[in-house]
Amino acid sequence: KEVDLNKTRLEREIDSLPADAKYRERKLHDMTLRLDSLYDVIVELEEKIEDARLRRDAIKQQAITLENIYKIMVNFDCVYNIINDEEKRNVVTALIKEIEIYRNDESEYPLKRIGLNFPVFKDGGEVTELLWDKGNTVEAVCLLTKE
Repeated sequence: KEVDLNKTRLEREIDSLPADAKYRERKLHDMTLRLDSLYDVIVELEEKIEDARLRRDAIKQQAITLENIYKIMVNFDCVYNIINDEEKRNVVTALIKEIEIYRNDESEYPLKRIGLNFPVFKDGGEVTELLWDKGNTVEAVCLLTKE
């Protein structure tokens, strides 16, 4: 915007330069050079804006939004059965951040933890990982009586 204002101002100065101005040709030449450099800046800025717009559009096309993830989860069995293997890998990669498993015979449950790329509701709160580490949990039960 600022560059456009400078360009417009310089164009007005060139147009309004009196015909009998001292060193008119030199002034016109200098102003024309400045105007050319402003056009270079304008073109560079327009290219940067277009590049940023293209990158934003590419990110939008690749991104799986929370709404899309919800739709996939609701219809997961139908969707998963009709997509090809590469699309299945992409879906799993979009949903799962990481998986931790136990080494052989370390636990009766081979799956230790799944990290998700989005929050899910569990036990009244939002979590981004699901734990299967049942071997290391401790549960206590106590009886309270009123005397």
